[in-house]
Amino acid sequence: MTHPKTDFVEVMSLSVRMLTWGNGDKVCVMMHGWNGKAESFHIVVPELMKVLPGYRFIAVDAPGFGESDTPKKAWGWEEYTDFLEAFLSITDITPDLFFGHSYGARTILHLAERGGTAAPLVILGAPAVRLPMKLHRKIIINIAPLFRYIKKFLPQKLYKFIVGKILRAHVWADTPPVMRASMSLVSATGSMQHLDKITNKVLLIWGKNDTYTPIKSGELLHKQLPNSELLVLSDARHGTHYTHAKAIAQRAQEFMTTKTCQNTKK
Repeated sequence: MTHPKTDFVEVMSLSVRMLTWGNGDKVCVMMHGWNGKAESFHIVVPELMKVLPGYRFIAVDAPGFGESDTPKKAWGWEEYTDFLEAFLSITDITPDLFFGHSYGARTILHLAERGGTAAPLVILGAPAVRLPMKLHRKIIINIAPLFRYIKKFLPQKLYKFIVGKILRAHVWADTPPVMRASMSLVSATGSMQHLDKITNKVLLIWGKNDTYTPIKSGELLHKQLPNSELLVLSDARHGTHYTHAKAIAQRAQEFMTTKTCQNTKK
């Protein structure tokens, strides 16, 4: 597997990094999850390249993540969707396929909702349909930022274990202020309201044991998207592109070679 090519482009007055694997004529644009970066796809891309040899894969560091600049003010879904639309325009890219995880997947869905792309979409664990937040998650969201102030008193490994494994709240505890404000905006938005407008062919991939975006969210999203199918990975959690790369690539190949969607469970 060759290393990806790195480029920087200016989008909405921000320096944005993009990684490109392969040199095929067709293009798959990839958007990572919150607190992720373009390298998030380094495991699944080699598997996708095996089954989709005519493609090149372009992953983008969204503003505020990876090596891209951070916005000067908080962004919500509208701004991040504006960014994706502007990125495609500036780079003159017309994707043949979109591949997104979590927050990045919802950004792609918002673009499709606008009518900004007719390409097929592979969506991994997108928080597009909100379920009522459980009380313990509300408490975690409120107390997690406090751990930034006691971080210096704890061994690094213990701090990461408490915040990341017990509280499952590293995205709140370690995120800079403007990005915490952005996260508050995107978290407060709730469910997407016009999913029925998305006519793109959509492959939804969900981990049955996903605790960030529970499987019920995937099932509801599938019901609301008129041209979608749902693949449930029975032993997977939220990071399916890390743990089930081969299964995802295999299903993506089938998805791209069939005209109609079908429900699938594994």
